[in-house]
Amino acid sequence: MFSFFLNSKKALRKFLIFYFSLFVLFLSVSFAQGNYTSVNKNIYSFFNRIAVKRLVDFQEFVKPLTRSQISFFLEKLKTNSQSLTKIERQEFDWYLQEYGYELEKSKDEMIETFKDGRIQSSEDFADSTSNLSTHYSGLTSKFTLLSAIPRFHFFTYTDNDFHIVADPILGFGIVNNFKEMQYHRWNGINIYGSYGKHFGFNFSFRDNWEKGDKADKIKQFSNVPGINIVGGKDNDFEYSEVNANITYETKNFILSVGKDFLEVGSGYRGKLIQSTKAPSFPFIRCDFYPVEWLSFNYFHGWLNSKIIDSSKIYSTSIKDQNRIKYRDKFIANHSISIRPLIGLDISFGESIIYGDGGLNILYLIPVSFFRLADHYESQGSNNAGSNSQFFLDINARLFRGLQFYSTLFIDELSISKLLKGETDRNQFGFTVGLYNYGTIGNLGLRLEYTRILPWVYSNYIPSQTYSSSGYSLGHYIGQNADQIFIQIDYKFIRGLEFKFLGEHIRRGGISDIKNQYELPGEEFLYGLRRNETNIGLEFSYEFIHDLFVKGFYQYSYITDEDKSRTPDWQLGKNQSFALSLYYGL
Repeated sequence: MFSFFLNSKKALRKFLIFYFSLFVLFLSVSFAQGNYTSVNKNIYSFFNRIAVKRLVDFQEFVKPLTRSQISFFLEKLKTNSQSLTKIERQEFDWYLQEYGYELEKSKDEMIETFKDGRIQSSEDFADSTSNLSTHYSGLTSKFTLLSAIPRFHFFTYTDNDFHIVADPILGFGIVNNFKEMQYHRWNGINIYGSYGKHFGFNFSFRDNWEKGDKADKIKQFSNVPGINIVGGKDNDFEYSEVNANITYETKNFILSVGKDFLEVGSGYRGKLIQSTKAPSFPFIRCDFYPVEWLSFNYFHGWLNSKIIDSSKIYSTSIKDQNRIKYRDKFIANHSISIRPLIGLDISFGESIIYGDGGLNILYLIPVSFFRLADHYESQGSNNAGSNSQFFLDINARLFRGLQFYSTLFIDELSISKLLKGETDRNQFGFTVGLYNYGTIGNLGLRLEYTRILPWVYSNYIPSQTYSSSGYSLGHYIGQNADQIFIQIDYKFIRGLEFKFLGEHIRRGGISDIKNQYELPGEEFLYGLRRNETNIGLEFSYEFIHDLFVKGFYQYSYITDEDKSRTPDWQLGKNQSFALSLYYGL
């Protein structure tokens, strides 16, 4: 049989070395220095707002983007910067400072490389970075502590080949929730840099401590990322977050090996395809941009199944302390994004969850057809197969000031049965949203609806559910649920933003998993109902780069017919207040 699996660490190491070397040899020589910008950074929302006004052509189907990619979009915006509002112009200058090194370092190469109209002239680009040139141009080496130019960093070092930046992560927050005070403290470090024209790296570590008798240890019903608790007492707990990437980037290719949060698809409150709900996981990732209107993305991830492999349990030197190992679990995802018109992005692709046998070469081929590969592997047996999904995403900014976006995530769909009116066994979810910005100054209006039918993300084989570390890889509301979300956001001055939001979430029940595979199937929102309504006001202000103060007020009303799902003290009406001060993300 033409397939093989990589089970040993030695074989895995050899494969990754080969995989990385093959791409490095293949990639063409051009400008780029790759280190990823966290999906939580405000630069993404800034570009989306500007793209809605049709002042820049911004692509964001797969995130995060590298700093050089972001600097390229900043450079493109230069030609339309005169159309920005006063606050938008201040934000633009703010991000020119943030990405000053990438802009200055790539200026000469970009002028020579992009002669297809994306850069009008060398003078235009030089003007946009003139205020940065005195800091970075002609460097042999520069070591700086507590630098304030072009933006504040605790540590920087730069020479002609090597650049590194290091900043601490510090934060403290208080929350009055469920009629008690809760506390959250975090600290860590964030490092990023580059070497030469192509290699980049980034590393971030954050140690967290939360305290409160009613503090949310599970984080099941919110869009806050899930956690793996590593210590604590009855009324407090600790957990850590580590993300890191090594990246090789050129004009048309990006190859990275790392552990980080990935986002795939459209959606503001949550994403159906790939969200940040589950803790970050290790992956290899490849992005290919052959032409301006077409892009290809692939990643292969190592998930945490949280399923103990009974065949690998053995005793240790301490009585009743057996060694355990979790069963293998992986995800492969690839997608194509096409831009038929400026302002219209259409993306489609597939993903597959597999495991129980080590790495499978069929899913390490970026251009393979995963579902057909699964048919080959399973030989027609569901018990031997994997769990595949398809998705389609549309992001349209065709009219100035208005964005329409939608995602369709298909877990199981029969077109023939759908045409006959038999819809119960069709398992899919969808999101549709509208966003208006710029019609009235810096005011944004958003309306978003998500519906996920029963049994989406689930599977009768526990190691093949669409999850990692016990959390959904997709939208946080989960299967058999829907959500309507509205938000009004407004920027009063540079860095100060207020948001008024409201949402209503309905969740149904979950019955025996065998019902997923039997007709007639389950109706939408079957079972015991959980309803949740939230109305809130949030504000945030960025004093200097990465120094934030944030606060929110939220009124919530929760009912649940399932007495075991929601603690009694969460039910009914509740008011929450929070305030936090932090440096770094």
